[in-house]
Amino acid sequence: MNVVLWIHLLAVAVWTGGLITLAALVPAIRKAGADIEVIRAAARQFGRLSWTAMGLAVVTGLMLANDFGYSLSGSAIGTKVRVVGAMIALAGFHQFTAKKTPPAIRGAIQGVVLVLAVLTFWLAATI
Repeated sequence: MNVVLWIHLLAVAVWTGGLITLAALVPAIRKAGADIEVIRAAARQFGRLSWTAMGLAVVTGLMLANDFGYSLSGSAIGTKVRVVGAMIALAGFHQFTAKKTPPAIRGAIQGVVLVLAVLTFWLAATI
C-alpha cells in the first residue's frame, strides 16, 4: 500500500472515529455530572488531535487526487472536497464560538459535521 494512502486512511479514521466517539461520550459525561472543565479539557485535547488528523487527511487527499489524475471539479472527488471544506468551516466555527454557544447548538453543529463525515465516506466509496 502506498504510504500516502496509508497516512490518509489513518488520518481519516482518527478524525472521523473521534467524532463518533465524542458523539457518544459527551452526552454521557454531561449526564454523569462531569465538571465543565473536564469536558473542556477533553475537547481541547481532541481538538489538537483532530485538527492534526484533518490537516493530514486534506494534504494527503489532495496528493492522492493529483497522483490519480482526478479533477477537483464536477466529479465525486470535487464533491468530496467541497463536503470536507464544509466540515472544516463548521468545525472551525464550532471551535471559535464554543465558549459562547449553548450546548444544544454545539451538539447540533457537531452532529452536522458527523453527518458530513459519513457522506464523505460514502463519496469516497463511489470513487
